[in-house]
Amino acid sequence: MFDREYEFNKIISAINDGVPLIVVTGIHRVGKTTLVKVLLNEINIPIIHTDARTQVRKFR
Repeated sequence: MFDREYEFNKIISAINDGVPLIVVTGIHRVGKTTLVKVLLNEINIPIIHTDARTQVRKFR
């Protein structure tokens, strides 16, 4: 998965440790959404995915 095994494993560890909120941040176009989509395909737990970009535009 495009050299993201470290990040993938860190998120899986956080989920397994019961971390209640995981935020993936980074600069534009580095693969954050792809990382999360691949991860969510591999696990079977309820999630909420939101894209804050649309929320920011509503308040400007």
